[in-house]
Amino acid sequence: MKFAKGPSSKLAKDKLTEHEGYTCEGPSLGPINRATLMRDPKHLLFTLSRYKYLSKMLTGKEYICEIGCNEATGTLILSKEVKHVTAIDYYKTFIDSCKELYDQLDLNISFLHHDALSGLPNCQYTDDGKYDGVVLMDVLEHIDPKQEDLLLKKLTESLNCNGVAIIGIPSIESQKYASPVSKAQHINCKSSEDMKIFLEKYFGNVFMFGMNDEVLHTGFPRMCQYLIALCVTPEK
Repeated sequence: MKFAKGPSSKLAKDKLTEHEGYTCEGPSLGPINRATLMRDPKHLLFTLSRYKYLSKMLTGKEYICEIGCNEATGTLILSKEVKHVTAIDYYKTFIDSCKELYDQLDLNISFLHHDALSGLPNCQYTDDGKYDGVVLMDVLEHIDPKQEDLLLKKLTESLNCNGVAIIGIPSIESQKYASPVSKAQHINCKSSEDMKIFLEKYFGNVFMFGMNDEVLHTGFPRMCQYLIALCVTPEK
């Protein structure tokens, strides 16, 4: 480690040098996240903060399926709290990117190119192929409303009786301020009330939270930029 010339503390420099081995080589961000970092780094922060929350909600669960993993930056946070993550995405480009970035590392993540509307892949680690939890972040708003019931049916079929699902979407109220690109892609946003009603068809208990930027709260839902539903007791 090289330092700039000057009067800075030799003790501090020595201590930093002692821990040079703490650094490690790892993958760079994928192209989508690199573009996000350059265009609006706050957006990447908001996304990662959502994964911090859901990973803590799933701590102690063993086998998780993530639908729509994108470039898996959030998946890495989730993987630190569970035994194994099966990460799937409809877009082959994302899965290819994940494999290129992470396959050389010893991670507890399997990346699969898969369409969740055809059913989730069986969990390879359980006798019944069921998962302890399913994560669906920034996916439902891209699903044709005519197919949302099919997706939730497939999701609940893949959970064991004690399974948990965490589902996050931008709120319908936030779309007034969304970019033209987001508005075009977000074909199925909901209010907190409508999301809860919809999810209660598939889960015995649905707990709604809101987020503004990186702050999770239970405030007035119509002022939330983002909604997160914690769903337990899947209905079969």
